[in-house]
Amino acid sequence: MAETILKTIETERFLDEFAKLKESNEQKRSYSMNIIDELHANENAHTRILIKLLSFVANNGFPIFEKFLSILNEQLDENFKIKTFNKPKFEGQFGYIDAYIYNEEKTQAIIIENKIDWASDQNKQIERYIEVAKAHKIPEANIYVVYLTDDGRKKVSAHSLTPTARKWLGMEESSNEADASKTNGRYIEMNYKEHILPLLKDVLSYLDFSKEIYLKSAIVQYIDYLDGRFGLRERDKNYLDSMISDLRKILKIEDENIKTIREKEEVFNEMALSARINENQAHHGKIGLFRTFLERTVLFVEKTKSMNMFCFSRN
Repeated sequence: MAETILKTIETERFLDEFAKLKESNEQKRSYSMNIIDELHANENAHTRILIKLLSFVANNGFPIFEKFLSILNEQLDENFKIKTFNKPKFEGQFGYIDAYIYNEEKTQAIIIENKIDWASDQNKQIERYIEVAKAHKIPEANIYVVYLTDDGRKKVSAHSLTPTARKWLGMEESSNEADASKTNGRYIEMNYKEHILPLLKDVLSYLDFSKEIYLKSAIVQYIDYLDGRFGLRERDKNYLDSMISDLRKILKIEDENIKTIREKEEVFNEMALSARINENQAHHGKIGLFRTFLERTVLFVEKTKSMNMFCFSRN
């Protein structure tokens, strides 16, 4: 259905309209700079940043990793919680695994699959990564998989989290792809908006950075980047509010079509996503980037059953 509707959308016209909106609203935006924004970090870069943060050592411990473990444990049933994780080792691109954490004795491992940029799941991806850990002599019963997404809306596909992978992770059996991520075992869904960002704000409030000024600076920059990514920067509030208002007019998304608080949040997220897009940041061309935005907006409109409102204003 989404592809059918997209055929009727004048993508080039939308790009022109969007460029005009950005230009007209730019004066409402205070001058700011964030190094990560300017470097156009991709998923690999975000994984490297995460590994660097988790591997920070202070007072013979790993305070950021320990906080990460506590958040991870909150998602696990009691019999699957990680009680201890001594002498962790951190690897990136270990057998194609984005981030791979294991203890010195090779008795535990955490596989992190980073999908912050909504990359597609590969066939048997999680199953293959578990096989890598098993080949690394990690006991099957002590392998954990973290599916790390942007804001929690992207869900793992059944062709990645296969029945074999689910069995290895101690998950309940399910043949329904829609339920592929809703059982527990040692599979954990985490996201940057609800988990990583609060984690960083938390550690920034209590860790002693008197001797780690560059680490503190990096965390402040990354917090600012993530706040910007999710439309949470206070200095961008007027700009985002104005852009969202204008975009809703173009897409004819009216208040009466938005029935619940959750739907209002989704509208804001989609509009804010578009408002934050810089045309120069498109890795696959700006048409592809806006197509992603339009597809996601179409899915929202389909869900609200108000297809007639999704069209360009002719005024």
